[in-house]
Amino acid sequence: KSIEINPDYAEGHNNLGSALYKLGKFNEAMLVGTPTITMPGTHLKTNITAAAYKQMKILSPPIVQSSKEYINLAVQLAQDSKKNLSLREELKTAANKYLYNNLKALKEFEQFLEEAHITAQLGNKLKDGHKIRF
Repeated sequence: KSIEINPDYAEGHNNLGSALYKLGKFNEAMLVGTPTITMPGTHLKTNITAAAYKQMKILSPPIVQSSKEYINLAVQLAQDSKKNLSLREELKTAANKYLYNNLKALKEFEQFLEEAHITAQLGNKLKDGHKIRF
């Protein structure tokens, strides 16, 4: 409700994005432009987030390599409303352009799932760095 009243209210956007992300709704968080700071590693969700930023061609994505970087960036985005708003707008635009209107990405993901399923049925796993070929 708070962002309906004041669309520039960064804390309201952060709360919405955080709630959506915690519910596993990363796509919805991207659609409203909520910056999700991520630290790629062994968790699928963090790697998907980093890959989405790469696909969206974000110039300075909120991807960090350490807990200290994570905290510093979170504080910076919370305190610098201009930077927060700028990143938010970049994310909304890029999500609509590269994530939601990209049939090629959808077909690649569909093919990946099919290949993973067939490989799993044979009792195997796809190799790291698996490339999808059309």
